[in-house]
Amino acid sequence: MTTDDFYQDFLNSFSEFDADFKNNDDNCDESSSSSSNKIDNDWIDKFFGRRPGVLRKDFTIHLEQKFLEHCKDGDPFDEFKIADCSILDRISDRFICEKCHHSRLYYCYTCFIISPELIGKIPMIRLPIKIDIIKHPQELNGKSTSTHAMILTTPPKDVRIFTYPDMPNDWHDLNKIFLLFPKPGSQTVQEFLQNYYHHHHNDDEQQQHCLSAEFPIERIVVIDSTWQQTKKILRNVRIQQLKTLIIDSKQTMFWRYQRGRPMNHLSTIEAIYYLLIQIHMTMFDLFNNHHDHDHHDHCHMNVNETFTTEYNGQYDNLLFFFKHTFNLIKNRYHL
Repeated sequence: MTTDDFYQDFLNSFSEFDADFKNNDDNCDESSSSSSNKIDNDWIDKFFGRRPGVLRKDFTIHLEQKFLEHCKDGDPFDEFKIADCSILDRISDRFICEKCHHSRLYYCYTCFIISPELIGKIPMIRLPIKIDIIKHPQELNGKSTSTHAMILTTPPKDVRIFTYPDMPNDWHDLNKIFLLFPKPGSQTVQEFLQNYYHHHHNDDEQQQHCLSAEFPIERIVVIDSTWQQTKKILRNVRIQQLKTLIIDSKQTMFWRYQRGRPMNHLSTIEAIYYLLIQIHMTMFDLFNNHHDHDHHDHCHMNVNETFTTEYNGQYDNLLFFFKHTFNLIKNRYHL
């Protein structure tokens, strides 16, 4: 593994490092050194030696505490239906991105192009809704898990990433676009969907229109930033116009330390993953409960066919790269 591979790994492992290293993320791609099977102590001193409290002998000092706890619990992904990630371990040669001409390993996190060695060999997931990710400009592409959603989904443009202040210009019906963010008064995904279909089912004035009760969520907006950076994006007028949803509390398996962040604040790819699961499971329950009582009324739920089958790991592969990086860091530091 080359020095810049180690650097990329540390970007994924630590949230705090000097500003000059932040600015040189892409430049490090150009300066690959000879392969090594052990951590270069001089290299570690170079990047972390000036930081008080970060000792060369303790690389885990800024890893998430919950991440360390998950490492002790065996394989936290054991119940997930995630494709075999070992193909990533067999990738040794970096490729030159045809667009930006930078050297990358698995994929270009700027242009969203995968390595030629991985074409047709990694899972692709079709999503039931569209996702827009608004990324803070100081959130490095190389350490952001939002890229995973771009790489692993089909068709193109079902997931889009915008670097703030760049914003989408096609949010036409704001009633169908929701911000995933824990603001006061936000409904959970389950509460919102249950209330929506309950209203269409029971309101006498709406009963005649129930045949056209379409799925109410067209697009979800996700903010990709550290917890402290969200305020700048939340002040945007268009963001403030969006209704907010939250997902039921899940504890993160993310490795990157963020000062002051509660443990139920997930990484971007985790948030998207659990959002889709909770939408799917809620819609499946509503669909089946509705059909169980269908002989009592003439109302029909117009739902995506995806939701008519029970959840069986359909979106688990969104965590394909996430799982691999989790295990890479766990094994690297012998956790």
